[in-house]
Amino acid sequence: MLLLPFIENAFKHSLAHEKDKAWIHIDIRLKKDDLHMQVANSCHPSKQTNGIGLANVKKRLELSYPGQYQLNIHPGDERFEIDLTIALKTPV
Repeated sequence: MLLLPFIENAFKHSLAHEKDKAWIHIDIRLKKDDLHMQVANSCHPSKQTNGIGLANVKKRLELSYPGQYQLNIHPGDERFEIDLTIALKTPV
């Protein structure tokens, strides 16, 4: 459930109204004990917002995986991207 908001946001903000310019890239991989997720999508610079959705996901990550995740958010003029890594195995 933590990953779903990132995917929903990609579809919501991907220039869906401009079908010839819209694109979405989703890559989810499990490498050893880490989950890696990259979501990138086309976007319109004037439509970028810092909604409460990302803030809520950050809070949930901190509650579920304190100190075990890295979330990088890369907003751009025509591209929005998130990179998330979660260590699934708790450190000893």
